[in-house]
Amino acid sequence: MDPDPFARNTFLTVTIGSAFFFLTNIVANPGPVQRFLSVPSIKHVRWVLFYSLVGFYIIINLCSFLGFVLYARYHQCDPVAAGVIKNPSQMVPLYVMEVAKDYPGLAGLFMSGVMGAALSSMASYYNATGGMLYKDVMEVFFPTVHHSETKQFTIIKVIIFALGIISVAMVFVVEKLGTVLQMSVSLLGAVCGSILSLFTVGIFFPFVNTKGALAGSLTSLFLSSWIVFNAQYYIMKGKLQFPGKFTSIDQCPNSTLNNFSPYPELVFNYTGVGSQVLADSTVPQLYQLS
Repeated sequence: MDPDPFARNTFLTVTIGSAFFFLTNIVANPGPVQRFLSVPSIKHVRWVLFYSLVGFYIIINLCSFLGFVLYARYHQCDPVAAGVIKNPSQMVPLYVMEVAKDYPGLAGLFMSGVMGAALSSMASYYNATGGMLYKDVMEVFFPTVHHSETKQFTIIKVIIFALGIISVAMVFVVEKLGTVLQMSVSLLGAVCGSILSLFTVGIFFPFVNTKGALAGSLTSLFLSSWIVFNAQYYIMKGKLQFPGKFTSIDQCPNSTLNNFSPYPELVFNYTGVGSQVLADSTVPQLYQLS
């Protein structure tokens, strides 16, 4: 229950942060909003929300359980420390390959499931984002231009294709900036805060004008992004690290240790509860926010 905002992964920081994160993704995200608009009544929207929350709860618990399984399997033979993998994000695929090696096709089934889930989710978000960009740009910059439905679909497809290219290009950037989860949560946190504040102002404070709401939202986005990108810079430079739980390589086979890496040497002397933060003295405390 440590209220310190610089302490990483405490009960309060995870609970409060996750609550606002999922609230933004449910009520202020074009993907879910489009799904809500596709049902016939408010009653059906409530049922969709209820089933979605049940699904979120199950998925989050499954992910947490997977973390326990991985720690139980690798806490005495850390694959990152032993040099088997280079990044903690590769731990789940490693576990699947080790478990599925005696069952032909199981690893492929896992990969197809992961890719199918990712592509189905991304497809809906790209469609929503493409349509939203087209509509907003046309209404603001080209209010007198009217396209046929066929041309609208063509333009939206081009926008979606461009978004896909940008996403693929970002992969090469993300791999230099730490783990995928760390990067995605940081970026989404910076964006979600400003979006949620904008929707909250619009719903509960009707006396706030458009310029004021946009100015506040953009200022929030700029400051949050500044903190996130500087923190990721120090992570990339190795001056800000989050080693995680205590692990060792005591039970690794000798063949595994041929590629031993000193990367996680800092975890060997840590036995505390929660995730530690190791920051160089040159890293400002502001960039150590959880």
